[in-house]
Amino acid sequence: MGGETLNATLEVIAANAVSLMCRGLSVSTSWFCSWRAAAPKRAERRAAREALLAGIGAIFGASHRRHGAPRSCH
Repeated sequence: MGGETLNATLEVIAANAVSLMCRGLSVSTSWFCSWRAAAPKRAERRAAREALLAGIGAIFGASHRRHGAPRSCH
């Protein structure tokens, strides 16, 4: 079996497997393909969010965990 033929065969198998799984999960194949294509962007947003939370945590820790605490007025 040639390399091109094998690749074409594997692509057909993968496409049919995706189609079968989508049908079983009651989602459209176009939705699944767009979801899969958006995975790198989701990972990028998740990493940015985690970096932001780490920065916020550092600032909060530097304020001795008092930032945003109510003031006591005498």
